[in-house]
Amino acid sequence: MNKKEEKWRNEGAAYALRVAKEKGVEYLEQDLRRRGALGISVILPEKSVEELYDMLAKRIMNTMKTVAMWVLYAEHGWRSVRLQRFEKQMDEHSEDCMSYDRFGNNYVTLSDMAKTMQETCGIHPDMETLETIERENKQAHGKFVSLEVVIEVLEETGHKEVAEALAKKIENA
Repeated sequence: MNKKEEKWRNEGAAYALRVAKEKGVEYLEQDLRRRGALGISVILPEKSVEELYDMLAKRIMNTMKTVAMWVLYAEHGWRSVRLQRFEKQMDEHSEDCMSYDRFGNNYVTLSDMAKTMQETCGIHPDMETLETIERENKQAHGKFVSLEVVIEVLEETGHKEVAEALAKKIENA
């Protein structure tokens, strides 16, 4: 091993140790899987990885939408009004997959959509891949709960003063 390779290995080991100490071994394993799948350098900051993921997701979504609209245009004779309505509906369904209820759960998931199409239309999307993506997204982004839910639970469990203090803090923020 030459000096350059040794330096890279040491930097990688130091990075892994730091991440394991700060965020835990599970996070490090997840990070390594994500980096291995994307072929990303270990020295790339997490924010850059997230930005890259978002950029790739937008490009993939735009590509899928364009191909779907082209099929409707070229094979089914759809034109401006129907295509614009389809695009709007596709954007709305996509937004549903990225929106969360007040308990931090998705309103609908891609696997929900795929299961319905599988049951009603006999179309067999790759469920394993969809469920893996959803699991990884949940692990990477955590779970967010609305502050209103937290305040309600505090009040319901007899912590009215804490609930009021939190509500006041939110108002003044």
